[in-house]
Order: sequence, then C-alpha cells, then structure tokens
Amino acid sequence: MRTDLLNNLNTICLEFTNKLESLAPNYPIGTGYLIGHCLAEGFKKAGFNSREVTGSAIFKDKNDKNIIYGKSIVKGTNIGYYQTWCVLEIEGESIIIDPSIKYNKVAMKNYFNLKTNSRIPDFIITNDKNSWLHTYVEDSELTPISKGFLKTVHPDVKKILINTVEELAVLFLDETNQSA
Repeated sequence: MRTDLLNNLNTICLEFTNKLESLAPNYPIGTGYLIGHCLAEGFKKAGFNSREVTGSAIFKDKNDKNIIYGKSIVKGTNIGYYQTWCVLEIEGESIIIDPSIKYNKVAMKNYFNLKTNSRIPDFIITNDKNSWLHTYVEDSELTPISKGFLKTVHPDVKKILINTVEELAVLFLDETNQSA
C-alpha cells in the first residue's frame, strides 16, 4: 500500500473517531458494529467499493498470546462474540480498516486486565488479513449479532457518521483511486 494512501486513511480514521467521540455520551467501547458499518457506507456514498465485514478477529497481547473476538479458532482469551470492520477496495487492493481497536484496547485493559502488543496501532489499516499481530476471519454467521446491535443506534447518529466518512473520503482520497 502506498504511504500517502495509508496516511490519508489514518487521517480519515482519526477524524471519524473524533466525530464518534463527540456524539457518544461515554467513551465508545464496543462499537465495532457501528464503526465498520458507517465506514463502509460512507465510502460507498463517496463512490468507492467497500463493504462491512463481520467475523472473528485475533490480536496479540503484550506477551504474544491471543486475544479473540469471535469464534475461538486458536488458543487464547476470548473476550467478544464477534468483530466488525470495513474492507475498502482501492488501487487493486482489499484494505481492512478497523479503527475500533482504539476502543477495544481500553475495554481489554479495563474489563479483562489485558494489554495488546505495543506494536498494534489504534487504527488497523492493512491489506494483510493475517499477520503476527492480528488476524481477521470473515464469518457471515456472526453478521446477525452485529446487525442486531446496529439497530439499537439512533438513525441520526448513523447518518451523521456515514456523511462524515463520505466527506472525508472525497477530501482525502483522490477520485482516480476509485474502483468500480
């Protein structure tokens, strides 16, 4: 992935999470379902090929042991039923965008006394589903759980967040990078 594209996606994640935090009455932990959905829908509105994905996600802790959201496909500590993220198709690549890890880190520490590996960033932006630090596995059987939580969010909040992503995508992602 080009460095400028990565930097622009990081900026989009930063501005998006700032908007999310301004709308949330509390620190928005456990909002991957909302984040993945709004990112995917916002990129689509801006003319990009993107989708919301739900499944299992595995992150390394500070001792290189697994922290699992979703089905326990490996040994480790399971702390969630699923994870939802966005996949953006751009420049011939499928890029996973998951800024919810910023909030997951807080939940891991405060509720499970777990700390992620220090090399895991607050915003995971990668074209690699499986790395030493994280693994993402799509599992459509988990989608109804994510969608169930999404239904509890006020439509105006979703609309604001989707429109924010759309505006940021138009501002930071060049039209020539769009893939049909």
